[in-house]
Amino acid sequence: MRTPLSPLDLPELIDYCVEFLRDSVSDLKRCALVSRLWVNSAQARLFHNIRITSRERSGNERAWSCLEGILRISPHLVRHIHRLEVDSDAYSNKEEVLSAICCFPFTHLEDVCIIHISLLSLPLALAIQQLLSLCTLRRLKLSLHFDQQSLFLQMWDHCSPSLGHLELYFCERPKWRTSHRVNLLPDLLSGLTNHPATPIALESLRITYMSIYRADWLKEHYLGHFQLLATQGVVHWKARRACQPGIFGTRHGANRGPRLHC
Repeated sequence: MRTPLSPLDLPELIDYCVEFLRDSVSDLKRCALVSRLWVNSAQARLFHNIRITSRERSGNERAWSCLEGILRISPHLVRHIHRLEVDSDAYSNKEEVLSAICCFPFTHLEDVCIIHISLLSLPLALAIQQLLSLCTLRRLKLSLHFDQQSLFLQMWDHCSPSLGHLELYFCERPKWRTSHRVNLLPDLLSGLTNHPATPIALESLRITYMSIYRADWLKEHYLGHFQLLATQGVVHWKARRACQPGIFGTRHGANRGPRLHC
């Protein structure tokens, strides 16, 4: 004769009970220890919103160091992540970890915020490109610094058509030894802009661009990825031209540049 199920073993009741504790990490961890049947429901809420930022210093370094390892050892947890917010400004030597996180096979990731104040590298650009190709992606906020326009453009070659809300703050740092390039488009741009056959229809767009260079290349080589006429929400464009090297120098701090707050 089969033993009747306990009310605490009913999946619907488990979800209902655990939902009340979704804002308490400690309680969710305890729920995962109650029974094997409780584990999935508790983990789904623990990993729903991954947030590691420099504004929360307590436990930040440990969390940043452990996140990639946890997802690598337990890949089944990746499917629970719906929102990802990471700020590598706090620990500038974590670019490899950030690249690895971007390359996980997310299946339900909808909302992404990445703040990276160090110069954008090719490995990180390719990792972010993979993240932008996710068919579930709906909202994206990026704060980046780069000195190669081609790297920035390459990230968008396979951008998902599901993207609806885009907010960008990026700073193009000049190469002062090649100041003759000011106001000129680099040769690397030719052949790199693979605009989609059907531009992505955005619901909202906000761009803040800071550089000594003209912003013409953005309109010609980047905005072609998107259909702005279909935008229903806010469209905001701001281009700031810096005339003095000091704005990018050590006095103001290259690692203390303006941030995008999520």
